[in-house]
Amino acid sequence: MSKRRSLPFRRTVVVAGVLLLAAACAAPQNDRNTADDSAQAPAPEPVVETAAVPEAAPAEPAVAPAADSPPPPQILGTTDFRPPTVSNMRPTGTVVGKKIESLRGDLLRLQGDLSSENGQLQTLRVSARQFAGNYHSLKAAMNARLQVGTTPGNPELVAQWNQAQSELQQVGASIAALNTLASQVSGTASLAALLLESTSTTFELRGAVEEDHRQLAVLEDEVNKTVVIIDRLLNELTDDIARTQNYFANERLNLTAMQVAIDNGEYIGGSLA
Repeated sequence: MSKRRSLPFRRTVVVAGVLLLAAACAAPQNDRNTADDSAQAPAPEPVVETAAVPEAAPAEPAVAPAADSPPPPQILGTTDFRPPTVSNMRPTGTVVGKKIESLRGDLLRLQGDLSSENGQLQTLRVSARQFAGNYHSLKAAMNARLQVGTTPGNPELVAQWNQAQSELQQVGASIAALNTLASQVSGTASLAALLLESTSTTFELRGAVEEDHRQLAVLEDEVNKTVVIIDRLLNELTDDIARTQNYFANERLNLTAMQVAIDNGEYIGGSLA
């Protein structure tokens, strides 16, 4: 009888034990799951610190030896003197109309002279600039050698000096050509002044129609424009001659000083520009 009464108690104990055992097993399982999750999570990549590599300093450009001679000076002008267009004139059949036709022919011939003289000037300018540029290149090369010193009477420098002298003489020869051209332009300017005066006095002639005076006014304006261009040409040509003469005289002195330096192998007391 006592055994039967103790049976429910035992069942209770067994059930409690089972529950306790299940609880005990659940906790480690959760820990294991957490550990598994931690193990499965990818580990963060290690941060590798690299020392900053200093940027290489930019290479300094090579400095060429300074030449004492500056670039060729602008000794000549650059203006291109082109004559204006001459308008066509319809013959009126009057005496004044015939005079206008004659004046128009004179203007065309005058402008032909102007175009020719302008072409000569531009040609002389191109050649003079070329000779001056060649001279300055040779001068700069000799200055660079003499600045650091070389052998006295170096034959290479002597040859360069002779060539530089030849180039400079060509610049000097252009002065004579410019003077000759200036004389021609002066004559053209005188003819232009006479043509302008003749055009103005034609307004006073009797027997003209309105169309004559209209054409005469147009012609007078074109003569005026041509006179202005001729005057500008003559003025700029005169300036070209003066600047070229000064340039030529100064460079002859520089060549003389350079000749002495070549004989010594260096400049005595500093180089010349």
